[in-house]
Amino acid sequence: MITFRQIIESDASGILEILAANVDDRRAQGIAPFGTSQDLIVARLRSDQTGWVALMDGKPVGFAMAGRNTGELSLSLSLSLSLQSDQTAKAG
Repeated sequence: MITFRQIIESDASGILEILAANVDDRRAQGIAPFGTSQDLIVARLRSDQTGWVALMDGKPVGFAMAGRNTGELSLSLSLSLSLQSDQTAKAG
């Protein structure tokens, strides 16, 4: 079951894992990866960003972040990729 809640600073490591999976996908598609770190994610949450995390069995599998002041939105599509990976692993 997937649940959603507001992102908290301790989610930074899970978000970084999701981003790392996206980097692998971007490289496979020939798209340049982007860099970030746990510290940068926490710094964004402490500044003007907020967000929501999707959890499956308590593990982050997707997220969205937005700037409170600018309204700029970042969305990770790793939720669907993670679900596909889980279904493939169960089928195999």
